[in-house]
Amino acid sequence: MSSSAIKSDIGTAERQAEITQESLSWSNLQISQRAIGYVPYLDYSIAVYESLDSSVKTEAKKIKYFYTPVVLLDPRSAKYQYHQLIEKHTVIFDVTLWDDDIQQRVVSYLNEEMKLNADKSQINVIPFEKLILTTDVHSNAFTCPKEWKFIQMHKVVSFRLLFETEDEAIKTVELFKTSPEQLNSVFNIKFSLSNKTLNSKEIVISIESVVNGKMFSKLNQKFSKSNEIYLTADDAKALLVESVDNVILESFSDSDVVSSTSEEEIYRILERMMTSGKEIVTAQKAHMWNSVFWNDDNYRPDKIASTLNEVHLKTDKETQSKIVAAISDSSKSSLDIGTTLEGYGISSENSRFANSERERRLRKFGENCLKLEWTGDRFVPKPLELTRINLSSIRNKQVCRYFRKTRVSYFSGTLSMSVNVVQNDRITELVKKETNVVQSIQQKLDDVSKHTQQQEALDQDLVGVEDSVPSDFPWY
Repeated sequence: MSSSAIKSDIGTAERQAEITQESLSWSNLQISQRAIGYVPYLDYSIAVYESLDSSVKTEAKKIKYFYTPVVLLDPRSAKYQYHQLIEKHTVIFDVTLWDDDIQQRVVSYLNEEMKLNADKSQINVIPFEKLILTTDVHSNAFTCPKEWKFIQMHKVVSFRLLFETEDEAIKTVELFKTSPEQLNSVFNIKFSLSNKTLNSKEIVISIESVVNGKMFSKLNQKFSKSNEIYLTADDAKALLVESVDNVILESFSDSDVVSSTSEEEIYRILERMMTSGKEIVTAQKAHMWNSVFWNDDNYRPDKIASTLNEVHLKTDKETQSKIVAAISDSSKSSLDIGTTLEGYGISSENSRFANSERERRLRKFGENCLKLEWTGDRFVPKPLELTRINLSSIRNKQVCRYFRKTRVSYFSGTLSMSVNVVQNDRITELVKKETNVVQSIQQKLDDVSKHTQQQEALDQDLVGVEDSVPSDFPWY
């Protein structure tokens, strides 16, 4: 697609906004292609554009000005929620696009710095009609739902991440609130000015998109002498999703959004190219475990089973029963299982870590213990379906087999911006303001309470005086 773009580094976070010139809606709105100025805001800057169309001038024939959203995530807004309709664990959080303070800063900048004598009625955030949250992070823990949100000058928009497990969702909420700096530029928001129709074009999908990925490099390094390896369903999905993202990155601009249907088609093509069937690893095929990729070999089910069996042989019958019960109790959480087994000296090396890391390790250990079963005399991994990956064929890049063409549908975005996070010093400032407001309200309540108590005391004194007056006292 032919396009020219304006790219500018904005602030210390190196925020980048890309505006596509071929946008029909942008042309109709007649906004200048180049920003006329940048308004300092926190650690960032807000780009300001001038309207070039007389039809969008005010009655006083004053030029309209538009500014880009700030796209600022407040980590305090993050909360966990189980979505019953889609049966997913979710994390919901808010992103600010603009507010009255930002509007006033733009007005002040145009008047004080640029001497344009503009008033508030001339200035608005760019009137986008819809937006979508995306991420370049490849994670087994969460996904960003492919959903466009329609907006009408919304100041704040809520987004959600989808998780398979409650533990991962709750840990992410904790991350938002304790280490918000780690979230900077993890997410992007793509804006569109109008409800555009789908575009389409033919792309070539090659095995290079797989070979150039981080996960394949990790697999290739770990199994450098293996021709075939096996992946769990989650890891196979992670490899394929990373490869899909690489295909899209190589074939489209940052402001384009591929339709979910086309993404699924690319996924299926890559799945046929990369995988060569499925196989179930059982106790009778224990040798297969040496070809199974596990993020941490110490937590691989066959190795945990071996450790548990060694401990089981060396302990008394009462402890043996407790170990079997801990793993067989389906009501226990993964953390409970890990903590219980640690008490019997299993996975006790975790005790040297700080609380949060120790808890993470115990939870991970417990999760993998749930993949075991007790046969009556020993622990063995439960049967597990694995996906077979032919590493040798991928390495050799057999051209005739590993090239595919497909037609892909996509939307052309207008603006793509990184989501930045309110940093701790700003959060402290906001909390301080909120605290001052609360204290002010509390002071007023205390004053009212004090006044009420004084009035009650006065009333009581009057009652005492009235009681002491003789009944025949001549009141009038």
